Amino acid sequence: MTCALTLQYQRVQTSHLEHNVVVDQPGLNANVVSQIKLPKGFSFEVSGMYQSASLSGVVRYRALGSLNAGVQKTFRKNGTLRLAMDDILATNVWVLDADLPEDKFSSSFRYDWHNQYIRLTYSFTIGNKMLKTVTVKRGAEEERGRVTD
Repeated sequence: MTCALTLQYQRVQTSHLEHNVVVDQPGLNANVVSQIKLPKGFSFEVSGMYQSASLSGVVRYRALGSLNAGVQKTFRKNGTLRLAMDDILATNVWVLDADLPEDKFSSSFRYDWHNQYIRLTYSFTIGNKMLKTVTVKRGAEEERGRVTD
């Protein structure tokens, strides 16, 4: 399992409005991925993301998240079959609010930009596994060799 957490604190202060405001927003971003190997070439993965409310200027983004999962079967002949779904709970939606009552301004915007996907893929390796690996030299490595000689 892999987990990444980011804590933040945002403070926005306007200086151009008739009634300037200060907006504070603590925040958390969390990403979690868990992979489980199962018998007979199967594996399972579940991942999730959560972003608490955050600021962009005086605009507040509401909290959002995403839950994703997939299962995979690896075959002996170099094939892999995968079935996965993104945003299972349909919670990866941006909702933005701006509310400045002193300036008679209020706005809300909903942007459902991320589609839910169900993917079924099959991939396999083609070619001869018995061939030797070829080492490719890069021009920068060759140049470095000339400088040190």
